[in-house]
Amino acid sequence: MSKTKENLIFQNLEAEMRVKELYKILAANPDDVEKRIERGEIFLSENMNERAIVEFKKALTINPKRVDAMLLLALAYQRLSKPDLINALKILQKASQIEPQNADVHLNLAQLYLSLIHISEPTRPLYISYAVFC
Repeated sequence: MSKTKENLIFQNLEAEMRVKELYKILAANPDDVEKRIERGEIFLSENMNERAIVEFKKALTINPKRVDAMLLLALAYQRLSKPDLINALKILQKASQIEPQNADVHLNLAQLYLSLIHISEPTRPLYISYAVFC
């Protein structure tokens, strides 16, 4: 394990080195969506889900129609220590409106709907009603 100057602890040294490179690249060009998504993917692979969410949101601020970033953002929301299924669902529903024929979007939506079935009884109606009415 290795730490960066921001006290991020990486399991993979190559991932850490690439993130350092991406910080430099993005300092020069903060609107580089591809590099933001790449950095988000590295954070996601290192289980730094909150940081991944920040990167994917920034990428979507720059280009709000990037369905690949939406899929990754939804995954990051689901991987939080306390999963944020409502935001994951919102993102996937928006992605399905942008690319209605995208099989990955529909597969991820289906998996999320199935996971909602297994939520504890007291909170299930909230998620189900959101999924049906929004």
